[in-house]
Amino acid sequence: MPGPAEPVVSFDPTKTAYIGKSKAVFTPTGGAAVNIIGKLVDCDFKTDIVERKVPDANGVLRADRIVGKDAQEHFIFADLEEVDQVLTIMGGLTGVKKGTVQLFAKDPDDAVNTVKYLTDVFACTVIVKGPTKLGGGDFSKMSLVFMSTKGSAVTITTNAPVT
Repeated sequence: MPGPAEPVVSFDPTKTAYIGKSKAVFTPTGGAAVNIIGKLVDCDFKTDIVERKVPDANGVLRADRIVGKDAQEHFIFADLEEVDQVLTIMGGLTGVKKGTVQLFAKDPDDAVNTVKYLTDVFACTVIVKGPTKLGGGDFSKMSLVFMSTKGSAVTITTNAPVT
């Protein structure tokens, strides 16, 4: 008796991304919008789960129900070279700021007036992460982490039109 049919799958390079430039519009609570540009953006999505396990026929515990109980969405804007701009946003190199942000991730092959990934405007808390590089034969570099406080999932649109 034959097995199931193997699915037909082809690789589509248009569904890949090389994000060489990322932009964000951060609006601190009670402040004016600030445009930010970075070379790298990393997304750190995390879902914690809880499992209900029951013994199988051999007494081995196996999950029969898995549900999400906690989710976090962090967007790490790395290799920001404009340290002065970050100081303006944060008021220093430590601390926490609250506001809203929208992220734009551009692939070099994107059509004009299109970005590969666009988030909705979402409530966030932002912090400086990691070391701030100010010398050593390289340009200044630092990272900001935008942590969603939206209360629901951040919406990410692919191949989004922009003006």
